[in-house]
Amino acid sequence: MLKQHIFGDVPLACRLAINGQNGSGKTTLLKKIVERHPDLYVAKPAKIGFFAQQQENLNESKTVLDNILEDSPYNQAFIRTLLSRLAFKGNDVHKQVSLLSGGERVRASLAKVFWGIIMYWFWMNLQITWTFILKRL
Repeated sequence: MLKQHIFGDVPLACRLAINGQNGSGKTTLLKKIVERHPDLYVAKPAKIGFFAQQQENLNESKTVLDNILEDSPYNQAFIRTLLSRLAFKGNDVHKQVSLLSGGERVRASLAKVFWGIIMYWFWMNLQITWTFILKRL
């Protein structure tokens, strides 16, 4: 079992690893962090990328494309281009997640995790760049 009453901070732009024996509660703790459980404090701007063991970040009843589009500000054409880089070509993007092979599920899940992290990184860097430019004017 993981320790109780743990206090600490994770500094900005740092990563955190949690390790322990099987069945010790690592995944349960990570799920609580991702879901921002009321027992835990997670800073609102914190962007958390979590690659679930069972690809739980995918909605089984939706297609690969729909899963990625639900978290994206970009249009379908742009997302399809990105998915093609992960070998989801042509009508593959319209496959329902419940029908994907194990490898396809992993690629779709990684796409969703990475897409969220990339969008956050891009937005944060865009804000920093514009702040710098505006200060220089």
